[in-house]
Amino acid sequence: YPLYPYLKLQDYAQHMGPVPFEDVKKFATQYQDTPAGLRMSYTWLRAQAAEGDWPMILKHYAPGQFGEEFDCIYYRAKYETGDTANAFQGAEKLWNVGYPQSSACDELFEAWKAQHPIPEKLALERIEKSYRNNKPQLAATLERYVSAERLPIVREWGDVYEDPSRINRTDRYLAWGNKAAPLLTTGLERLAQRDPVQAGQLWKIYQPQIGFAKHEQQRILFQIARFMMVNFSSDTEYWLNAALAVGASDVVPIGVRSALRAQDWER
Repeated sequence: YPLYPYLKLQDYAQHMGPVPFEDVKKFATQYQDTPAGLRMSYTWLRAQAAEGDWPMILKHYAPGQFGEEFDCIYYRAKYETGDTANAFQGAEKLWNVGYPQSSACDELFEAWKAQHPIPEKLALERIEKSYRNNKPQLAATLERYVSAERLPIVREWGDVYEDPSRINRTDRYLAWGNKAAPLLTTGLERLAQRDPVQAGQLWKIYQPQIGFAKHEQQRILFQIARFMMVNFSSDTEYWLNAALAVGASDVVPIGVRSALRAQDWER
């Protein structure tokens, strides 16, 4: 009966902690083509964490198997069994993402931060990822890890995310030098969506004077080329070539669309 595995799963869930792993594996294999099969594994792992059976988790789970929630449980098990080096290495990787992490990570993160205060460089990386992932609220919460010296730039970063036209004030940002590169990357990417011509003009002002990292150049030029194409700009090919020159990914599909639109079959 198609609902049987869900009824069986509900039955198991009443006393999931002591269920032998062999039963979990058998159930998950038998019903591997249904959501119930995966849920059985998920529920069992959560139950082991709730009961503090950390060796059992380490024995039967590998990072990347079921996603970040369970990776957090795995690295907490590492911490609880004394392998703090690997636990904290995993914690840093799981923390440094552009979105709020699973609550299953809370205890692991607290233990990690208690022994390893978050350095500014790592916080800035996560702020950048947060803006790229359209999570400005998360970026704002990370300001507490930034030094007083850099805080004005980080706060301006949030303002530029909301209103990318602010980067027209070139003198102000050029005065910050290379420290403004991540902020300007966000601003140029977002401005390109609204006004790619203006973004291109500002890029030509900033690029010779600001030391943009290669990945920042790729992101900026990709967005300018993309929205030049979307807006039927005659300069599309120029920006496509500029994006290709710095190794931006996914440029070729944009170039193909542009060539099709122009009926430039040779290109």
